[in-house]
Amino acid sequence: DRVLTIPYVSYAATASELSDPNAYGSFYRTVPPDKYHARAMVDFLKLAGWKNIVLVSTRDTYGSSGSEQVAISASEAGIEITLQEDFFPLSDTNTPQEQTISDILERIKGGYTRIVVRTRR
Repeated sequence: DRVLTIPYVSYAATASELSDPNAYGSFYRTVPPDKYHARAMVDFLKLAGWKNIVLVSTRDTYGSSGSEQVAISASEAGIEITLQEDFFPLSDTNTPQEQTISDILERIKGGYTRIVVRTRR
């Protein structure tokens, strides 16, 4: 089943699942999918010589898809993710975002990794 039956062009949608031509045959985008962003980020991490990272993302389609792709690319490159955290964007919940971010920062400080990769638009 195709989800879209009319042509649709997005200037911002990067989720990799939108690349499935069977499901989204009339979907086009002007930005590359998350997997290419993730590969570029991991290439930079490799170039910098970083072997361990913390991955922080928002808990939404963009953040989840991006962090998933970074995790896959990092694993393939031999980069260890020592901590992976996510949080709800402020507009999506009544959860006190400052406390959530503070909790994440405390967990980061408790580890030995100092490289933090954040995925969000």
